[in-house]
Amino acid sequence: MGWTHYFHRGKLNEDWADELASHIEIATDENIARGMPPAEAACAARQRFGNATLHKERIYQMNTIGFLDSVVRDLRYGLRVLGRNRGFTAAVLLTLAIGIGANTAVFTVVDCVLLRPLAYPRPDELVAVRQMAPGAAGLASLTDGLRLSASMYFTYSDHNRVFQSMGAWTDGTANVTGSFEPEQVRTIAVTDGVLQALGVQPAAGHWFTKADYRPNARQIVMLSWGYWQRRFGGDRSAVGRDIIVDAQSREIAGVMPRGFRLADTDADVIVPLPFDRAKVQLAGFDLHGIARLKPGVTIAQADADLERMLPIWMNSWTNGPGTTGKIYETWKITPAIRPLKQDVIGSAGDLLWAVMGTIGLVMLVACSSVTNLLLVRAEARQQELAIRASLGAGRRRIVRELLVESVMLGVLGGILGAAIAWAGVRFLVALGPRNLPRLGEIFLGGRGIVFAALLSIAAGFLLGLFPALKYAGSRVFGALHGTTRTSSASRERHRARNVLVISQVAMALVLLICAGLMIRTFRALQTVEPGFTDARHLQILRVAIPDLLIPEPERVIRTQNAILDKLKAIPGVSSAGFADAMAMEGIEPRWDQILAADKTYRADEIPPLRWYKYVSPDFFHTAGTRLVAGRDLTWSEVYGLRPVALVSEGLARELWGTPSAAIGKRIREASSLPWQEVIGVVQDVYENGVN
Repeated sequence: MGWTHYFHRGKLNEDWADELASHIEIATDENIARGMPPAEAACAARQRFGNATLHKERIYQMNTIGFLDSVVRDLRYGLRVLGRNRGFTAAVLLTLAIGIGANTAVFTVVDCVLLRPLAYPRPDELVAVRQMAPGAAGLASLTDGLRLSASMYFTYSDHNRVFQSMGAWTDGTANVTGSFEPEQVRTIAVTDGVLQALGVQPAAGHWFTKADYRPNARQIVMLSWGYWQRRFGGDRSAVGRDIIVDAQSREIAGVMPRGFRLADTDADVIVPLPFDRAKVQLAGFDLHGIARLKPGVTIAQADADLERMLPIWMNSWTNGPGTTGKIYETWKITPAIRPLKQDVIGSAGDLLWAVMGTIGLVMLVACSSVTNLLLVRAEARQQELAIRASLGAGRRRIVRELLVESVMLGVLGGILGAAIAWAGVRFLVALGPRNLPRLGEIFLGGRGIVFAALLSIAAGFLLGLFPALKYAGSRVFGALHGTTRTSSASRERHRARNVLVISQVAMALVLLICAGLMIRTFRALQTVEPGFTDARHLQILRVAIPDLLIPEPERVIRTQNAILDKLKAIPGVSSAGFADAMAMEGIEPRWDQILAADKTYRADEIPPLRWYKYVSPDFFHTAGTRLVAGRDLTWSEVYGLRPVALVSEGLARELWGTPSAAIGKRIREASSLPWQEVIGVVQDVYENGVN
């Protein structure tokens, strides 16, 4: 019997009934022709063809699939049973929906962030070129080790034996003016080799050419898909047109495809990063490195190749007359190449797996609750199950009916859970933390739906299996005769529920302890003074003034001062200041060696590296950063170019013992720069989070 007969069995039954009626009618006519009365003729004809109902049942069995037919009947019966117990059904569905929805949402995040490959051709070949410098005092606080300098990029690109292509890049902002409303956009500046390593072909136009990376080359730019759609409406004729980027006219060379990002960095425009080899020095470690490994090359081999090139780098470049690269030997620079995907994910993987395990415990607690409900309900239905057994239903049939009901609950809960997961994922993407990698790539797709479906079916099956096996055996028949109403049976009946309750309480206790620890940690973090106050009322505005637009430094300062005056005039603004980066903004501060005039340093060492910022008067007051000793900057000192500076409380204590002792001391960034007088000490500021 084929599937065609099964799905058309109603019509086949009707055809058979019509044919049987036709044969009976013909036989009746023949009997009448023989002289029989009509009533006797019809009765004889029916007797001749036998029991019509039996024939109908046989034809029905021939045109059906027994197991499937019984499952369909079980589904219909289960729906009626669940419909009669709406309160129970609603409680179970809500519990399962929350558990399945939470697990599906977290799995979607884990899948999109950790499991899915990066959106590049052959992403396993892509690596982030990283380095560590354990001997460089002060660099331990940097988030991604020692970045590349331009001289390192040239050395590694020219002399490597392990990369198909290799490049360096950095991100920033730029002002786009001209045809449209002025706009500050995100930028990525790339050297030759970056786009070749990624291997992502433009959606329109072409990549940069090698000539575009030379100093004084033509000014050119590539657009992201989103910026192209937003500003040009997706018009392909935009390629070849000019836009003004930081007061420079640049020709649009191409458009990158939808969803393109460099590692985990989005940008509106991509520009070439030209370097003049004749002016490149050893220092300037501010570039991210990216490369594509040659087939068969391992990361260990790539690390060894970079280790081989480090002496070449030290011997090929200097930091100016009288300097040598040998001084960097004290930094003990060590290659630390890792897969680009691992570099993108960072430490988020451990956190996401921990969240996945925690949500899994929540699902187990929910399953325990539902299993208890099913046990109570199965116990209440013992009389019904016993009657069904006495009418011929075997144990397998009863078990199957109970399992079908529980699986239906699981599937319905999974449908509601998928809706909850979809809403949760949308909420996370809209309001998620900026430091969550691949945030823009998170969506509830096919794999998330399959996960929800499998979890729903598995949960429904396992939830119903225990009650089905427990109440579909001999105790069903005992319930019919009242033999289960004994104290021993009562103890046995409650034993299973007690085990489930104990398991549920144990898992809930684990979750409660974890939640308590997290709350305690959160409260401890809240007590840390980050170095600024009243963060809810601190507003950040980033303004970039291109050098070509205002080349004179004093005019730049006066323009910034005028911006501050206009901001202060806004109702509700109590004060305003500016700096090159705000704490915890996600922008790594500048760093370099800081020398103290009253300290001695060996010629063969680099002093400890420090973070520093350029700030305006009133910046610390606006941020709420407390002045520990001395005074703040003044505008007369800024415009008069007086060499003054403020230091942190931690640096003051390290170098001079107390904050007050730092006042009047002199420091400078490098031996070639003038000394600056310390006029104030401010409290320590946390740059990368209070943890």
